[in-house]
Amino acid sequence: MGYQQKSQTKAWHSTTSRAFAAHRIRFLPQVCIGLVLALGAISQASAQVTFVQGASKDAYSGSGGSVLVTLTWSSAQQAGDLNVISIGVVTPNTITSVTDSIGNSYLQAVSATKSLSGSQTLYYAANIQAAAAGANTVTVTFNGGTGGNVKANVGSQLVGGVSMAEYSGIVTTNPLDVATGAGGTSSSGGTASSGQASTTNANDLLIGGYWAGSTGGTAGTGYTMRTGGIEDRTVTATGSYSATATVASPGGWWVVLLAAFRAASSGSVCD
Repeated sequence: MGYQQKSQTKAWHSTTSRAFAAHRIRFLPQVCIGLVLALGAISQASAQVTFVQGASKDAYSGSGGSVLVTLTWSSAQQAGDLNVISIGVVTPNTITSVTDSIGNSYLQAVSATKSLSGSQTLYYAANIQAAAAGANTVTVTFNGGTGGNVKANVGSQLVGGVSMAEYSGIVTTNPLDVATGAGGTSSSGGTASSGQASTTNANDLLIGGYWAGSTGGTAGTGYTMRTGGIEDRTVTATGSYSATATVASPGGWWVVLLAAFRAASSGSVCD
């Protein structure tokens, strides 16, 4: 009888657990729906988007022909991160190729030109391969090898400039949301702008690229300048956004790009 009583007690607990679980299954979706409706929240939370590392270098030539710029990621790279490469060019030079030593594929996000002066193109590699510190080098090849900005301490002409940045917390498939760009001319202290782009994803990383040949600049409102001409900010709502920069003395021509990348989801609020 003791054995039978134990069996009955176990069965009661089992029945009660199943009943409670069934009630929970019916109840939780109602709570989640209520929270979403009441708070205007989304069911997926955004992962933390983080700037990991970056570097920049200008390209000079005094003899024409192809010019190679190499930049190495000094710290280890995490698999699944996003690499962004911003490349500025002085007319009439062009970009021939963008590669790295571990075989990541780079796609063009956006490009813009200031007529008769220069251009800028933003490339990205999503879902990158892991690499040890110092093991991955980016190579950008320019052709032409001529430019109009001569620096006395270099003794040759500026062909272009390369800036790169790595970010974590971005989706690994189809990360690019929207992109735009523009070129223009401003006096010292003026504002350079990419123009507006309307995002379709609430949680985005906004990357701004600033290129102005021999004229520097500072980050626009809401942005943080990371390396060379790459600035960034994160947003949590869809809307119309632009990338801006303040043009340094003495002013002149510029090109500004904007590319918005989708942040990864960290999971459901109803999990």
